[in-house]
Amino acid sequence: MPLIEHICQISRHNPPDILELIAKFKKYTILQSFMAKDIILNIANQIPRLSFWNKLFALILLLLGIILAAGGGWLVALGGNWYYVLAGIGLIISAVLILMKRTSGAGWFALVFVGTLIWTIQESGLDYWRWVPRFALMLILGIVFAFQLPNLAPRVSRGASRALAAVLIVAFVV
Repeated sequence: MPLIEHICQISRHNPPDILELIAKFKKYTILQSFMAKDIILNIANQIPRLSFWNKLFALILLLLGIILAAGGGWLVALGGNWYYVLAGIGLIISAVLILMKRTSGAGWFALVFVGTLIWTIQESGLDYWRWVPRFALMLILGIVFAFQLPNLAPRVSRGASRALAAVLIVAFVV
């Protein structure tokens, strides 16, 4: 019910009680504030437009996620590591969120990337050659992701995106 109509109803049925009117107005204002915040957050968390490359990247993440989750499930059934199932699910969530134009898809990818890095260090120590089979694919995806970051998370500048890509490229080469 709009505020004006509500105030008119109160004043018709009861003598105007200024405290009650103020309380109703505050309640209405707080409700409007929450609704406005929700609308602003939804708009801020939306990706304005997905490019062909963003869609292709998301589809690649989805395919890799399905493969990792399925293969990881088989590995777990044989008594193996849970990493592949978790990474696969994370990539699937990231891909779906990106395809839904949600900026949180970028956060999910970053979470899987960092999780993979931690898992690689835990599994292999600091031996470079043992990192290659565990981390190379994720590092390549990270480089591609870094270049797409300004589209997937509009708050990230192109300069920051390129700097991140450069760091990842150096990490890949070294």
